[in-house]
Amino acid sequence: MAQRRKWNKYSIIKELKRLEIILKRRPSKRDNSNLYALTRQYFGSWNNAMQEAGFEIKSLQTPITPKRLNKDLSYLIGLIITDGHIVYDKIPGLYKVLIYSSYEEERDILSSIIQKLFKYSPGISIRNNIGFSKKPNYEIRISSKKWQNF
Repeated sequence: MAQRRKWNKYSIIKELKRLEIILKRRPSKRDNSNLYALTRQYFGSWNNAMQEAGFEIKSLQTPITPKRLNKDLSYLIGLIITDGHIVYDKIPGLYKVLIYSSYEEERDILSSIIQKLFKYSPGISIRNNIGFSKKPNYEIRISSKKWQNF
């Protein structure tokens, strides 16, 4: 019969580093559900364990909500209506506002408007060969329940 491994903070960090070498990338929660449960038990959260192990973590951003309608906010709302959509999926807790653009210049303008209006740095992904267009399609993302409800 195999002997059960005794875990502590040091052995969890060691396992995270070993997993990084095997995967050739930063480990994620989905890579090892047992390790994920242990990090929550010993460190309180996955991010606390990753930070303790020396990995860089992304802190949560909370966008502010503008008090008044202005030119930039009107432009952004218009783009959401025409070239975007709002994702609301209560079960996994997904709340996103998405805007799509095929132009780098527009992507950069939208990113700066979002940063200026909401004090929030949006996520940007490139989606290639979507539909008939051969241009890359940029997905600009605000992941926030607060702003999605706004």
